[in-house]
Order: sequence, then C-alpha cells, then structure tokens
Amino acid sequence: MAIENPTIPDPIPDLSATRFSTGVKDLDRVTNGYGGFNLFEGDYITYDLLAHALSINALNLGRMLIFASTMHPDYITRISAFVKQEHRSNIEQVEEIKDIRARIKAESTIVLINLEEIEDVDTAVREIMTLFKEQECKVMCFGGKKGCDELESFASTHIKTKFISGVPCIYGEFPRTEIHAMELDMSENIPKIKLTPIV
Repeated sequence: MAIENPTIPDPIPDLSATRFSTGVKDLDRVTNGYGGFNLFEGDYITYDLLAHALSINALNLGRMLIFASTMHPDYITRISAFVKQEHRSNIEQVEEIKDIRARIKAESTIVLINLEEIEDVDTAVREIMTLFKEQECKVMCFGGKKGCDELESFASTHIKTKFISGVPCIYGEFPRTEIHAMELDMSENIPKIKLTPIV
C-alpha cells in the first residue's frame, strides 16, 4: 500500500444503530455493513485488504482499534498514513487474545483477530464469544479453516474470501450474496476497494 502522496479519506458513517461501515461503499451496499461479530473465511490476503479498509475508516471516525495478530507487525505503519493525526494513537496491538478484554475502553471498539495464528483455537473461540457477549465491542475474525463451525452460528456477517483466476473475490454466506471481484484503486492516493459482481 505504498502511495507517494497519501490522502486521508473522508470516513463513511455507520449505516444504522446496529450496522457499521465496512469502509468500502460497494460492500456496504451489498451486505448492509458489518454487525457485532463478523466472520471471514478463506484466503487471508483478500481478508487483509478488507481489514485495512475497515481499520482506516474506523480510526478516522475516532474509534478504538485492537489488533490481535503477529502475522503483519507493520500493519499499523501501513495504515497510519491514511488516518488523521489525532486518531493515530487509537490503535493497539496485543499478542495474547486473553489480553484483549482489559484493553477495551468503549462499546465502539473494534477488535481484529486472526485465528490462524492461535494454537489453542477452542480457548480462543470461547474468549471471542465472551468478548462479543460481555464487552459489546465489534469483532472482526479471520478463521481460515479453524474455528469457523463454532463461530458461524452467531455471526452477524459471514464472508468467504478467495482468489478466482488470480483475482481476489468475496461472497457472503450471511447475508447471502453473489460473488464479487475486488479491485484496489489507488488513483485518488487512497487505497479504495471497488467490487464488481461476477456474472
């Protein structure tokens, strides 16, 4: 996401009291935004693009973001150029999923979790359920192939990510959607995702 003269985008507001923006206008239109618990399954690179869009939008709205992952230690650096200066400190990284609850300061906090990095998935799944039920934060969880069966029953949004003929694509299991190809448009000096239905 190296852009020579990065621009800070205008944030997309929440869609309703219970649904918040994905950071992608096309995806908001297709899924009606994200809900309390959002499950992603499939290809990590495609999910990572969606996580970046969400993170940039959420931070520019003044939300807190807790990032539980060691896969991309430069994640914060990569998105900060697109975030207003006064909100750049609103992101934290934790190494242990059990440390998340103590860091949540507001109901509007968004937590990003990658289950593929966690050895004890059963414990992580129980922790995620507790986070969602007790803390009332918003959770974004990438499941890969681990833990999805237990989590999908209470997911507000369940999105599958995959490459089709080398193109990153997504489709909704819940809500059910058609397959959309993703395009990363950098023409306005911001990483903007556009979706095109695959007919």
